[in-house]
Amino acid sequence: MGLRARLRRVCITGAGVVVILLAAPAAALAWDALYQDVDFVTASRGWVVGMNTTIIRTTNGGKTWVTQKRVSGGPMLRDVCFRSKLYGWAVGDNARLYRTTDGGKRWVRVRAATFGTATLYSVKFTSANKGWICGGYWTNVYFDTDQPWGYIWGTSDGGRTWTQQVTAASACYTAIDFVNGWTGVAAGRSRIQTTPSTGFDMPFIVQTTDGTFWSGFQYLGTTPVTAMVHGLDFAAGGRLVVVGEYGTAPTFFPFLFSSGDWGTTWAEVNPSAGPPTVEDVRMVSNLVGYAVGDGSPNVYKTTDGGLTWMLKGTRYGRQLRGVDFVSASTGYAVGAYGVAHRPLIIKTANGAHTWTRVK
Repeated sequence: MGLRARLRRVCITGAGVVVILLAAPAAALAWDALYQDVDFVTASRGWVVGMNTTIIRTTNGGKTWVTQKRVSGGPMLRDVCFRSKLYGWAVGDNARLYRTTDGGKRWVRVRAATFGTATLYSVKFTSANKGWICGGYWTNVYFDTDQPWGYIWGTSDGGRTWTQQVTAASACYTAIDFVNGWTGVAAGRSRIQTTPSTGFDMPFIVQTTDGTFWSGFQYLGTTPVTAMVHGLDFAAGGRLVVVGEYGTAPTFFPFLFSSGDWGTTWAEVNPSAGPPTVEDVRMVSNLVGYAVGDGSPNVYKTTDGGLTWMLKGTRYGRQLRGVDFVSASTGYAVGAYGVAHRPLIIKTANGAHTWTRVK
């Protein structure tokens, strides 16, 4: 079956839990702080990032939220990753990387010449010291036409310094995840030119088994259509799920790819209903996972490793961007709601059967 979606970002946990993030509103927060991603390290402690370089934190399971950082008009933060209550990282537009070693009381920007002005889409750490970032440019100075240019960077000192591991012409990396300290997958979109000024973007993945050298480039899907990868999750037992959308504005269609053998073979799913663009995915086990997206208040849920997906209504929002689960039943989604695109955070305690807006 052909590919019809734009992929975005997926995060893998050792427990195989899928978390869906969507922007949600919090008390005393400005409406323009649209949320992009969420990450919990315990049942009570989690962080959300979004527009205007916004970082907020809860220490009581979402009952209350405290703004740790916000820059009016600042670049959007797209992804956040914590390894403990103390060590965390957030990345976003215009080469923004922030690092904390005290639970977010102080966020320090890390400036690396190797980042240039690239958009940093996804960050993943497997310990307090070892981590990776992927990103790049879409329209850039390297090509006369609209071509991608992507990178993967690695660090072994907690994010103080970064080494460029991959440079890819005609490809941009938009999602990265690791199942342990050396086995990981990155995904993105690769431009295939049909003429000097036209072409289409195919989703792809690359893999590493040592945390440094990336290989095994393969396209997802066989039909040449414009697509975008938004998220991926590398779960226990070799389960990989990649999500996104394909199509061109204003018409998009969701796509979800699932592999149960470490990315060797893939099954493509094209849901007929639900969010037309799938923005994030979280697998809570090898079989159970959740995905969220734009254009629908519904959440996707799978109980067979991503081969089939059912819809779970939330009653909130139509722009769900991020998801995370702290247990098999309790999870959070972030994004925006309403005509004014106000920020939104919602929570489920029963496996996505019902959702409550968190304030």
